[in-house]
Amino acid sequence: MESPPHPSIISTSIAIEAPPKSKQLQLFRKVAKKFAQLCLSLFALLSICFVIMHLVPGDPFQDEQAVPQEVLDNLRHKYGLDRPILSQYASYLNRVLHGDLGTSMRYPSESVVKIIGNSFPVSIHLGVQALALAVIFGLSLGSWSAYRSNHKFDVGMTIGSTLGVSIPSFVIAATIQLLFSLYWPIFPVARWDSFSHTVLPSIALSVGPACAIMRIMRASMLDTLGKEWVMMARMKGMSECRVLLVHVIPNALLPVLHYMGPITANLLTGSFVIERVFCIPGLGQWFVLGVMSRDYPLIAGLTLFYSVVLYLVHTVIDIITSWFNKRLSQNEGAR
Repeated sequence: MESPPHPSIISTSIAIEAPPKSKQLQLFRKVAKKFAQLCLSLFALLSICFVIMHLVPGDPFQDEQAVPQEVLDNLRHKYGLDRPILSQYASYLNRVLHGDLGTSMRYPSESVVKIIGNSFPVSIHLGVQALALAVIFGLSLGSWSAYRSNHKFDVGMTIGSTLGVSIPSFVIAATIQLLFSLYWPIFPVARWDSFSHTVLPSIALSVGPACAIMRIMRASMLDTLGKEWVMMARMKGMSECRVLLVHVIPNALLPVLHYMGPITANLLTGSFVIERVFCIPGLGQWFVLGVMSRDYPLIAGLTLFYSVVLYLVHTVIDIITSWFNKRLSQNEGAR
């Protein structure tokens, strides 16, 4: 007759099987927490945006000239502007919960969802090109500047990056338009038709982020180059290229990843100034038009969309950063 299993064996097997369930529960709680934070943030943002828009004196139709008062009253009644503020707020929240962001007051034939659907691909196109330029030049110049620290190249890059971060984007945009469209007519001065039309706005949009990435990468790489395990790798006879590519640059990328969250969201959703200067039909230009004309549904819808994109990008960057931290911890433990 077989004896029953010892309680310690049962507890051990339970302890071995429990972690997968606990990990799944932790993952579910984390996702639920993130979703709850997103909902609360969007609710607070919509509420603040609605209050601010209606605190400003006037309405979208007050600047209309030579329009009978009866017509203006009918327009205000059509869009519910003659109702109490709380009633307008409740009605707008109800529409948003059903996926309806409303119709533009200044452009009645265009719904806010349609405007986002038509203009967001343009902003993504521009943002991806600018982000690629910023990352490529920022990382490469920052790494080489750190490696050649206190040399002429490093001094020149430090001065250039400081100027690039300090100069407003509209000044950079106007300067490159003057140089490469008027003095040397290489690229079109504005509009959005072919690839050549995307070159100048992408460069203008990428200068600031590229300089910021270069400064962060330089500082992080200088700190990493002074670590003991970098000196040990060199003492073991590793080539300088291998030391930089395998040990130094990957460990110096972590501060850059933290910066990539907000800058990626800003570039992908478009730049108000750059799109306005180059006459690009992206989200930024629509947002400027909405603010200038006090188009309440357009302002609120684009603000909501910006917030969702920003939150999603931050979440993805957090996941990548967490994975990167684990990889670096494993590599440091292997050393």
